[in-house]
Amino acid sequence: MKNYKSFFKISKATGLIAIPVVLLLLPKDYFNEGPSISVFAWFGVEDFMYSTGMTRAVMHLLHFDFVTAAEFNKISFIVLPVLIVVWVKLLLEQFNIIILKWL
Repeated sequence: MKNYKSFFKISKATGLIAIPVVLLLLPKDYFNEGPSISVFAWFGVEDFMYSTGMTRAVMHLLHFDFVTAAEFNKISFIVLPVLIVVWVKLLLEQFNIIILKWL
């Protein structure tokens, strides 16, 4: 049983590390093609300005293209740091390091 838990922890940590590596290896305009899809469109709210273009904006922020990121979605400047904090917290939890207990 313990082997399964350690395998799961290693797999989760590997996946958490792979996500930003893959996003950094992709070109910054990788997600620029195709229609812009908002999560809120799934619920019938079209063109909800807070979520439209978020993926594209975050991708450009990861590649330090601040001007294009601001054109897609200005709120991405808040969302990306929050995502980074959550990512670090999840990654450290795999090694039994607990930070931000309230999160």
